[in-house]
Amino acid sequence: MAIVLTNAPDFASAKDLIERGIDVIEIGEAPFAWNLPFSYTRDEQREIADLAHRGAAEICAVIDILMTPERMENLPEYLKFLVEIHADYLLVGDVGVIEMLREMEIEIPYIYAPTPLVTNSDQINFFAQDGAYAALISNEIPKNEMAALVAHTQVPVIINAFGAVNIQHSRRKLIRNYFDYKNLENNYDELFIVDPADEKTHYTIYEDAQGTHTFNTNDLDLMPKLGELYAMGAANENEIYERTKPWPECHRKMWIRLNSLFFKDGEKFVKIAGEFKEAWDEIAELTQVDLAEIDANIRANFPEGRTYSTVFYELDEETIK
Repeated sequence: MAIVLTNAPDFASAKDLIERGIDVIEIGEAPFAWNLPFSYTRDEQREIADLAHRGAAEICAVIDILMTPERMENLPEYLKFLVEIHADYLLVGDVGVIEMLREMEIEIPYIYAPTPLVTNSDQINFFAQDGAYAALISNEIPKNEMAALVAHTQVPVIINAFGAVNIQHSRRKLIRNYFDYKNLENNYDELFIVDPADEKTHYTIYEDAQGTHTFNTNDLDLMPKLGELYAMGAANENEIYERTKPWPECHRKMWIRLNSLFFKDGEKFVKIAGEFKEAWDEIAELTQVDLAEIDANIRANFPEGRTYSTVFYELDEETIK
């Protein structure tokens, strides 16, 4: 079975994604997660979990923020809630959370996901032997290094395949400070910053309770590269580490993940997610011409004003200094 994992731009879209056949739906609350398109209420999380489990979908609760003592103090109550609604996975970004899961004897499988830091197979395999079910790898890994990583991992590898790419974070309120310094009102729906040396750049920037986030000029679209991703995973699916929860024979070694952040039209994102799901399910039978045609359908649903590319995927690692 080919696994597609995605968040949703809003609550209604989350329900639509389940009906569209998406395998794993991300849920979460702002205090515990980075870059959520929106923060679910407890009632909404419960409803999505019920709807997913009545069908063939699963849910993954996102707890990928770096923890503070205050957040750790509030986390046990949320973890108990996730046990209550039978969350299928946790996307975890802090080892303190992993230790809390152990202390509370919570057996929800966790996905190791301090995303910018997950760049090598040794790191992934260390956490696999500690109980990680899968690992979400960094956006900044080029394809050649990605292939080497996948070849040596003992658990599923999750690749970001579509959506906005966060490239910088500051805990400071940089946008608010800028507008206060300039004595201006921030009345803009979206903000961008431009590199003075390259006027074609338009880095999306926004501010939330966790600070200021900056995103790559181009969002990510790996639809034309799904064949390559499939080949990476398919070549290594027999090299699986035996864990407490066995590797399901129906799952591929590589999952793909989609990001709906900055989508104001949930229907368009649901269409894109459906295209990715159908292509990933049938990828062994698709040609590059097929993928190009599907990608054209996807690009017709891109948010206005946003541009897409393969971002770091085709970067020549020899040119990195």
